[in-house]
Parts: sequence; structure tokens; C-alpha cells
Amino acid sequence: MIPPERLDQLALIVQRAGLNEQTLSVLRETFADMHLTYCMDEDVGVTEPVRSEPGFNLYLVDGRGHCMQLTTDHESATGVVLAEVEPDREVRITVADRLPAESLGLMREDPDPDVRLRVAERIAAGEAVAMMNDADWRVRFRLAGRLPLGMIEPLARDENADVREVAERRLAATRADAYDPGERQ
Repeated sequence: MIPPERLDQLALIVQRAGLNEQTLSVLRETFADMHLTYCMDEDVGVTEPVRSEPGFNLYLVDGRGHCMQLTTDHESATGVVLAEVEPDREVRITVADRLPAESLGLMREDPDPDVRLRVAERIAAGEAVAMMNDADWRVRFRLAGRLPLGMIEPLARDENADVREVAERRLAATRADAYDPGERQ
């Protein structure tokens, strides 16, 4: 069991000291009866935190069974995930969603794949060509599904099967539309 008061104490220490490996080491000594894990918030998934603070979120873990799982139940909680929130990343995602499409070329090489994915959803076709070799398959997948057909031929040879499938399906549909069964040779 991890009562809300213990989370208050934990959060107060992290607010004052910052969330890093050194703080985590001190927290593990201070809260030796609790299992503590540190990660980036984006690695947690879609679960809502039990507590959200500027720069970090807290998630409860139930480790009573053979598999650990996130929980919101303080009674069954045996540990806490301290998840660092990267505010700069969230700002860049918001900018990618709001920036005029003609200005998105400035964000094509953002270090975060989720930002580049947002860019790939909205960037003009001519600017998107530079993203067709993106390291993240999801970016190439998105481009294969939205770029003009004349541009997606290279994606039909992509290393990722899902990207190839989308590009090939779109290209095949165009070839089928171009074939007129009334025309015989």
C-alpha cells in the first residue's frame, strides 16, 4: 500500500531536487520499502498518471502478481514510476500541429520521431520528399498513404513491410484504374 501522503512526500522531494539518477538514488534509500522506477513519460504509454507535476508524472505499480502492472489503486500499489515529462517535446508537437503547412519544412529533421510524424501528416508534398528516408517507419508509412502517387514509387521498395504494402496497394489501384477491359490488342 502506498498512501497519498507518501506520494506527496515523494513529489515534494522531486520538485525540490529535480528528477534524475542522483535524486532517484536518494529516494530509494529514503523509501526503501517502495520499488521506484525512473523513465521518460512517453515510454509509459496511454495510462493516466495518479499525480502530475511540472516536469514529471507519478504512476502507481502493482507488483503483487507475477507481472507488474500500472494501477490507480493506492491499496494494491507496491511501487511508483517517476516519469520525466519533456516539456520541450510537447511544445514541438504542438508547434507541428499548428504551424502553417508551408513552414513545416523547418521541422522535418526534428530529433523526436513523434514530432516528425506530425510533420509528415501535414507537410506539402514537395517538402515531404526529404522525409521519405526517415529513420522512423511510421513517418514513411504516413507519407506512403498521403503523397501523390507519382512520388511514392520508392516507398514501394521500403525496408518495412507495412510501408511497402501501403505504397504497393495505392500504386496497384492506379494501375487497375488505368486498365480498360474494353481495350483489346
